Amino acid sequence: MIFLFSSIGTPSVDVYFSPENNVRSHILTVLGQAKKSVDVAMFSFTDRRLAQKMVAISKRLKVRVLLDPKNASDNPYSKAGYLSNNGVNIRYAKVMSVYGIEGIMHNKFAVIDGKIVLTGSYNWTASANSRNNENMLIIRNKRIGTIYEKEFSRLWKNGTKEIERKLPAVVRDRKQIEKQIGKTVILEGKIRKIRKGRSAAFVYFAGIARFKVVVFDMQNIPWKPGDNVRFIVLIEKSNRYGLEGIFQRQGQ
Repeated sequence: MIFLFSSIGTPSVDVYFSPENNVRSHILTVLGQAKKSVDVAMFSFTDRRLAQKMVAISKRLKVRVLLDPKNASDNPYSKAGYLSNNGVNIRYAKVMSVYGIEGIMHNKFAVIDGKIVLTGSYNWTASANSRNNENMLIIRNKRIGTIYEKEFSRLWKNGTKEIERKLPAVVRDRKQIEKQIGKTVILEGKIRKIRKGRSAAFVYFAGIARFKVVVFDMQNIPWKPGDNVRFIVLIEKSNRYGLEGIFQRQGQ
């Protein structure tokens, strides 16, 4: 732990590193000192103790939590549902999409009472506290707090109360697939053959030449040639492997 002391009017900064500094304990201490408000913008929020603390604080103060929509929906350990169900005001960030590929809300900061900022690489997760090499700064300064609060308010204003779910495009032939490179799609078709390699299985489809779906989890492949399937896949194209779909999960 490193303490940086400065003259009056300039920031006072505490610097912590995990896992050696038990960063979670310092977060809990600062949260316990909140008197008016707590605003949190966090990419991944899975830490049970921090979630419980936020619920307790929300009973007496203004609390807002902004989360990345994909992490909140895809991560089975996300505390988004727990927080929302226990009265914490939750929103999901509106992320940008460039060339059909969505970005993420990768911030990891909190603003306490508009004048204390917690920021760094540290996500609010158990692994960040106990396993990962992370850093976190606690900055006590009204001017810096105002800057972070302004950015939080911008993200909050553009956020949504529910996760906006866009249904992937449905593709059935090579021409449609070629238009979806870099995107996640629903692939429908009949399996022509399945070939197993050393580290992945390759599923080929009838009527789609020079294309395969790569399945890395080969523990249990329930399909066989002739099956009509509906896969959710990420379409990729490279000089080495050509056009292929990376299997994500079975489509409904």
